[in-house]
Amino acid sequence: MRVPAALLLLPLVSACEQGDLTVLITDAPADGLTRFEITLRGVDIEGTDGSYTEFDFDPPRVVDIVPLRNGNTTALLQDAGIDSGDYTGIRLRFETDERAPGESLPVARENGDQLQLAYVEDTAEVAVSFGIDDLGSETLLLDLDLRRSVREDDDDIADGQLRFDPSLRAVINDQRATLSGVISPAIYNQAGCLPAVYLFEEFDRDPAGLADNDPPLASTVASIADPTGRGYRIGALEAGEYTAAVTCDAAVDDPEAGEVDTDITFEVTANVRLRAGETVTRNFP
Repeated sequence: MRVPAALLLLPLVSACEQGDLTVLITDAPADGLTRFEITLRGVDIEGTDGSYTEFDFDPPRVVDIVPLRNGNTTALLQDAGIDSGDYTGIRLRFETDERAPGESLPVARENGDQLQLAYVEDTAEVAVSFGIDDLGSETLLLDLDLRRSVREDDDDIADGQLRFDPSLRAVINDQRATLSGVISPAIYNQAGCLPAVYLFEEFDRDPAGLADNDPPLASTVASIADPTGRGYRIGALEAGEYTAAVTCDAAVDDPEAGEVDTDITFEVTANVRLRAGETVTRNFP
């Protein structure tokens, strides 16, 4: 079912056998970016039969992902009417055309480079199971993990492009779990240290040597200002048991999806149990 874009701009009154859906997007931030604009043609919701309810953006919508870090969000859909029933995933549809000469380029880096965005695919999907009740509502949180989505390939950079292969997570918003904390100066004051936290599923994981067959679920550079150290935050997580690991080698790791550099050294690890709807604090001395 295709939903006219104009309807997304107006409050929707739920009809019989319909409910409302809100989709928020947030970011697990990448290193060294000051602007990262994606252009969306629409957001689609997958039903249990494999069909999609399509929500079109006309004109396509531009979203700068960089400000959506450390818990900030923006709504891709807001109280959009959708048939009641069970659903299994979200699909983003991208506008992949390059910006015309003279237009502001979608990507800017801290070193001053401005780049075109080269989409690996024109869609990205993520699984999330939820139900819509008659006259009910649900809110989903979609995490676009830029740190694992951006490809810093030297040849692409030389051609003025940054490759984008989206890495997504999605959770029901009121069931999301969050891990946050502070890395102490005893760790990040080491020479050349760029501290980051990697999160692996299950307790008692040994991150050393993990590669493409067993990658981290998420990672983030500790970049939040805090009086006691460098703060970090990883959100849009499901409740469960995890191993958090701290490294100083974030600057040399190329965290492509499904891969972690096996040469990086981890300073300390800790087991963390995350609960739905809660933020767990884990500091690293």
